[in-house]
Amino acid sequence: MTWTAINQSLQSSGMPVIRYDQFDQRWNAVDDATGQPTADSQLLKSLVTRYDGHGLEVKTAKHEAEPSQGGKDSNWVEKTAKSAARKEF
Repeated sequence: MTWTAINQSLQSSGMPVIRYDQFDQRWNAVDDATGQPTADSQLLKSLVTRYDGHGLEVKTAKHEAEPSQGGKDSNWVEKTAKSAARKEF
């Protein structure tokens, strides 16, 4: 998604826009004490496949676009969804 598309989507949902420089700062954030990526940085990297100056690709976007290939796990998602739908909260 481009930054424009991301922000249009967020605005239509009533969410604030994301500025590139703020996202970049969180993406590259490192804890000064440990030298390790911060929790925010790790979370973003767990959700984003590709990030560059033009936009980003969310990990779920690729999987939604691909058709199911079948195989032994092909019914797992369907079974899990049906199970979850039967449960009362």
